[in-house]
Amino acid sequence: MDAPAPKSSNRYLFALALLILIIGGLAWLTQQMPNWRTRIPKPGPEAAKEKAPVVCRFPVTRAVWHPEWKNYAREYEKGQHGHYDFPFENPSDQEGEIGLFQVNCACSSILATLTPAASWDRWTELRKTEPAVDLPAEAASWVGLIREEDTSKTPSAAQPTQTSLTLPPRCKGVIRLTWDGKGSPGEFQRLLPRLWAQPKGNTKERLFLELEVIARIAGPVQFHPHRIELGDIGVGDSAVGNTIYVWSATRKDPKIEFTDIPPLFQVSKRALDAKEIKALQERILEEEKYTSDILFAWALTPKVFERREVDGKIHLHDLGPFSHPIGVTVDDEPLDNGPHVTGVVRSDIVIGEERDRGRVDLGTFDPARGSGRKVILWSDAKAKLTYERHDPTELNIKLTHLDKESTDRRNKWLLEVSVPPDALVGPFPEKSAVYLRLQGTPTRLIRVPVVGTAKHTGR
Repeated sequence: MDAPAPKSSNRYLFALALLILIIGGLAWLTQQMPNWRTRIPKPGPEAAKEKAPVVCRFPVTRAVWHPEWKNYAREYEKGQHGHYDFPFENPSDQEGEIGLFQVNCACSSILATLTPAASWDRWTELRKTEPAVDLPAEAASWVGLIREEDTSKTPSAAQPTQTSLTLPPRCKGVIRLTWDGKGSPGEFQRLLPRLWAQPKGNTKERLFLELEVIARIAGPVQFHPHRIELGDIGVGDSAVGNTIYVWSATRKDPKIEFTDIPPLFQVSKRALDAKEIKALQERILEEEKYTSDILFAWALTPKVFERREVDGKIHLHDLGPFSHPIGVTVDDEPLDNGPHVTGVVRSDIVIGEERDRGRVDLGTFDPARGSGRKVILWSDAKAKLTYERHDPTELNIKLTHLDKESTDRRNKWLLEVSVPPDALVGPFPEKSAVYLRLQGTPTRLIRVPVVGTAKHTGR
């Protein structure tokens, strides 16, 4: 006997209708009732802190070094002392206090002082046109601020130290951030000291304030560009390079001398005028992406000779690629990063393939395994080559004349360069080269640069 289908069907329809009614009711209740997911804040410590009187206010919290260059970072030499003064005031009628919470660099410290209102007003007015001018010494009585947890440490500052400075109502003062230049030339320092301020003795209403100073580490003099290419120099020729600019952003009148200038190398210089200095600043900003406050500048013009007579003696340049460093001393101190002048003195000797560019390129290799390269040289049939010397001494060098593969028009040579395992690490020095002697009248040296990088690889 068949089941009564209509009755079963009605039961399912009733259940579905009931479910829809329940969902609709819940939706209506949700819209009519307050949102229970929204947390209604209750008065508490944070709310009270918002109503706490402001007992310390800084008109400027980020160092401004120049009235026009808003993103300029003043340049300091490595190890050179620097500082920036931040004015502050207590705008309230309540006594407050300020202290140090932390610094982000151990190279920095905080000094604080209260200042007579008249002196503070004159100084802050002056800073509208000279934003980095220091607070006059007669208006300051500095104390060092240290963290509350550092009271047991031996003070390192010349000034007395304390954990806070009391701020009388309506007082004015200055925070001085001091530092020593850390890092290498070209690097930026970002200093972010964090201070706290509160009504006197009321830690529950303590607020935190962050200051910011950005400085750039620079050498005593800087160069742009740092390297120029003279191209090819033929027999009896000379080549004049593009201008190399040398300037200082840290010394107004340094004593600059060029040293170790070989007889075949010449450097002329002239001072830049104000218009040229401005153009140089714009060029540095466009090409190097930073602004330099140039205190003085020269334009250098290098010249290299293939041969030159000096004091009655003929000097001949080595054949092949060259890289001449320009030795520089500043205030009698030698620099280790002077500019380089590169080029090629042409010869009839063919070294390797065109892609070798007259060099022996060992590429990047594992120093534990060492590396080696064989390069073919071609010379005139009458030319005779002999090994002279090489640098660095860790290289192994072998020069072989390939008699059977030479012709009555050309001589073929095999130059083998290898690095033993664990002999070198890192990029090869720029002076790395093999020197071959070309016999003749007069004899000439051929410089064959050796390039490569011994770099440990992950295992």
